[in-house]
Amino acid sequence: MVIFVSNFVFAQEDKSDVQKDNFIEQRVEQISENADNADIDYSNLLEELQYFQKNPINLNNAKAEDLKALNILTEVQILSLLRHIENTGKLVAIYELQAVENFTLEDINKIKPFIYVSNNLESPKLTLNNMLNNGSAYLVTRISFTGENQKGFNDVSDSMLAINPNAKYLGSKYGSFSRFRYTYGNYVSIGITADKDPGEQFLKGAQKNGYDFYSAHISLRNYKFIKAFVIGDYQAQFGQGLTFWMGLGYGKTSDPMLVKRSARGISPSNSINENLFLRGVATTIQVKKLYFTAFYSENKVDASINTIDTLENTAESISSLQLSGLHRTPREVAGKNFLTQYTRGGNVNFKSRTFSLGVTAVQSVFGINLEKNLAIYNQYDFTGKSLINIGTDYNWVWRNLNVYGEVSRSNNGGIAQVHGAIITLDPRFFVSILYRNYSLMYQNLNGNGVGENTRNNNEKGMLSGFVFKPYKFLSIAGYYDRFVFPYLKYQVNTATYGNDFLAQINYTPSKKTEMYARVRKRLKQKNNALSEEAIQETIETLQTNYRFNIIYKLNPAIRLRSRVDITEYKLGSATSRGFMIYQDVNYNPNMGKFSFNFRYGIFNADDFNSRIYAYENDVPYSFYIPSFSNKGTRTYITLNYSFTRHFEMWFRVAQTWYSNVYVISEGSLNEIDANHRTDFKLQARYKF
Repeated sequence: MVIFVSNFVFAQEDKSDVQKDNFIEQRVEQISENADNADIDYSNLLEELQYFQKNPINLNNAKAEDLKALNILTEVQILSLLRHIENTGKLVAIYELQAVENFTLEDINKIKPFIYVSNNLESPKLTLNNMLNNGSAYLVTRISFTGENQKGFNDVSDSMLAINPNAKYLGSKYGSFSRFRYTYGNYVSIGITADKDPGEQFLKGAQKNGYDFYSAHISLRNYKFIKAFVIGDYQAQFGQGLTFWMGLGYGKTSDPMLVKRSARGISPSNSINENLFLRGVATTIQVKKLYFTAFYSENKVDASINTIDTLENTAESISSLQLSGLHRTPREVAGKNFLTQYTRGGNVNFKSRTFSLGVTAVQSVFGINLEKNLAIYNQYDFTGKSLINIGTDYNWVWRNLNVYGEVSRSNNGGIAQVHGAIITLDPRFFVSILYRNYSLMYQNLNGNGVGENTRNNNEKGMLSGFVFKPYKFLSIAGYYDRFVFPYLKYQVNTATYGNDFLAQINYTPSKKTEMYARVRKRLKQKNNALSEEAIQETIETLQTNYRFNIIYKLNPAIRLRSRVDITEYKLGSATSRGFMIYQDVNYNPNMGKFSFNFRYGIFNADDFNSRIYAYENDVPYSFYIPSFSNKGTRTYITLNYSFTRHFEMWFRVAQTWYSNVYVISEGSLNEIDANHRTDFKLQARYKF
């Protein structure tokens, strides 16, 4: 296996640009660095980047909000660019950006795939004729399945099912996905998505309408005073995520500047995440520098039944919301769409070029009471039918300083606040500071502020990060986060503290080669499960991750990537270790009909705590970031062939093989009586 590329590659250069080809892929990896779910759909979070990759921004006619949506430039850089164009006139070429204050060559290379320069400042008109002749549409469908036999698909006798109805899956082993999407520029979007997970029924039983999950929307943007209008499924994001943020968001990553949230406001939902969307109607209108947003949602969500009125045979309360989106067994089906959640709210925002101030108010109402099974650690969590959150957010740019933040209050009096600053000390040196204080009493069902906890409460912390670019081929980035949890948590019987440290060095010796080395250390505390005391004492856990990654573009069509990941996990005096080494080969000619991604990797991890996460190239509209423990190999290949300009297909096969495990997922319905698992995907797309 090739792990390190010989020295001769450093002397060779061509016009290819590794950063240009792989920026979106790097973003997915950054997003997923703190994710524990292998199958999260990142479509909505990456939609702006993917749109501007196909429809680049003309810098001579650029709007600040479009440049912010890229999440590449800081607000200080955006302001410098707009002022440069005002003072010196329209740009002639992209590399004229080198003359713009606070820009470096690395910044230009990052943003280059999403921009262009032209003196033609006319924007396409929103007319029916243009929509019919110049719009774009596609239809995509996919089928997936696991090759080996899984326990949940075995035949089970009627007598056994009478004893345990959940002893097998109700549906077939095949997963299915379909989507139709029409867009006209950044103005109009019409879409419908359907999804069925393996094990779920289709056109029978609990799924008489076919697929398990449907999503649809009609969206209009930037038409006269209407900034956004959506009917159907959508997301809403405001401020820094404390008051309301439906959907995913960047957090602590290897790019510390991403810690500042860039709220999209109202946007259509195209994701198959069955719980991260609103269903109803929403709009944003602009009156000079004021933006008014109103939204309403009535959505059926999954829930676990807590108590039942025996006389009426109806549920009186629920104990929790179910977020898996899986409906494969009678138990899972019983909670499907069981609860109606009503969400209504609004936002008023004043925006100028250097300052914005917003106010958001949201009410969430359940059809029946949410009554959690309370324990000492979660006694301050929300219970009841109705929750109100009101918050205010701000953003101010002054010279080389950008300060921002949000303060939010729930109707029980709990307060959450976050305040941050990004300081451009030099075009090559950025500093980021973020302070957060989420009180124990604060309650929010749809918040997503930066933090360690799943919900934004019971946490205080200070996060400091930097990016230093001493040379055009070298950059150094890192952050240090110190946090405390003032009250008890799940499996933690006392107040605790922790810290999270990351440092990364990026080296790009040529346009064909880039590499980075990273170290990350995370310290937390948890109960000592081995303690014999009535109240267990806490012990420290320290997880250390090391990574070396190198990408080399052999020629315009072939790209090689090699990576080494090492993990060390300490729990008190016990230590477990894991590593993964893999080699990628990517073949993608500019004008060719055929392309592929191939990986071969080996891994060895002592236990689940020392597992390794690895991003994988999947078929379009699908994301997969699996974790690996035990000892074995991981291999996959994704093939793509374009039959015509309109029609193309993908085929993917991936296998995990273990040398020390002989039954996979033992004890669950996913159990495989073998030491290997092989997954297949077949996808077709037609562009109209």
